[in-house]
Amino acid sequence: MLEAVFVHLGEKLPEHLIANLHVIKSNFPSLKLHLVLNNPLALRGREIPHVEIHVLKVSEEIDKILSELSPDPKFRNGFWRLTLERLFILEKFHESKKNLRILHIESDIFLFPNFPIQRFEALEEVSWLKVSSSRDAAALVYLPTPAHTSRLVSRMIEELKFKKWLDDMEMLSTIMKKYPDEYRYLPCLNPSHKELQTSTFDSSHIEKHLTSNFQVFEGIFDAAHLGIWLTGWDPRNSYGFTRVKDSTRISDTTSLLKPENVNFRFDEFNCLKYVNGSKSTDVFSLHIHSKSMKIFSTDWAREFERLVNGNFRNRKIVDFSAKTLIELLIMNSKNGTLFRFIMNSNRATKKFASIIRTILNSQTNRRNERA
Repeated sequence: MLEAVFVHLGEKLPEHLIANLHVIKSNFPSLKLHLVLNNPLALRGREIPHVEIHVLKVSEEIDKILSELSPDPKFRNGFWRLTLERLFILEKFHESKKNLRILHIESDIFLFPNFPIQRFEALEEVSWLKVSSSRDAAALVYLPTPAHTSRLVSRMIEELKFKKWLDDMEMLSTIMKKYPDEYRYLPCLNPSHKELQTSTFDSSHIEKHLTSNFQVFEGIFDAAHLGIWLTGWDPRNSYGFTRVKDSTRISDTTSLLKPENVNFRFDEFNCLKYVNGSKSTDVFSLHIHSKSMKIFSTDWAREFERLVNGNFRNRKIVDFSAKTLIELLIMNSKNGTLFRFIMNSNRATKKFASIIRTILNSQTNRRNERA
């Protein structure tokens, strides 16, 4: 039996996660949902109907290993550590559910109504998604038995002894390359409909990494880039800005896929397809990198209709959230990283960041004059 598991580590439960749980339960009423937390206070007294809550923590041994990692501990309150820690938490969860096949789903993964839940049970290997030549994604991770999960975690521990800089994406990619006969990818590309692929990669690479298990599912899952293209980038990565249909956000991450090569259609059954001429392929899930609450809502179909089939489907769209920018400024101020946050602006936001720098410099000058 397959059941779905979400993991959130930290003090505050994201609104998009709560909303996504409601949407998934509405679309898949028979799918049992689990939410694993490491801090019971994250719920803040709220109840989430039809979701089984678990509070689990990693062992002292794992906590020590994670505390020695190289990635920036101040970035979003320990984001890089938490992405790895959730994989260790999954082992503890699976130990308590020995007869279950589990599917880990990240909080911002949207499942369309045709998401093939039952077909996962045909898989006998741990499976996840490919993002780039050196990075994989835990957006969806299928774990058939507790023994499989424990073996994966043991190998992660071995890698971290010598490679303390690894994040979760690099970790999964490293393990896949080291043990190619024991792990599999979920399909990101139809082998008969390859227009979506990036041309710089040879056919054997595409066949092995992107079309794996297509015959099982007869459709694809999104690791990141289709969702970024169709629904935008996380505004926290761009000073509150979200960009839809922005290819620079994809090419900058060495994507194996190029979504601007094809068209997308949101059909009358509220399902997504990528199309080219008479050929079409089902897209079962999207990574909603922007965390859009318009998508994680009861009106999700209307929002997809607007984004995919709307009049601006071939134009770049830019949106801005002042709330997100203010939250970022406050968080970086508390972490002592405000100056670095301002100075690390990317090409698309330098003009906006320059305004912030001007304001901060003006305030500093006034303080110096008073002194």
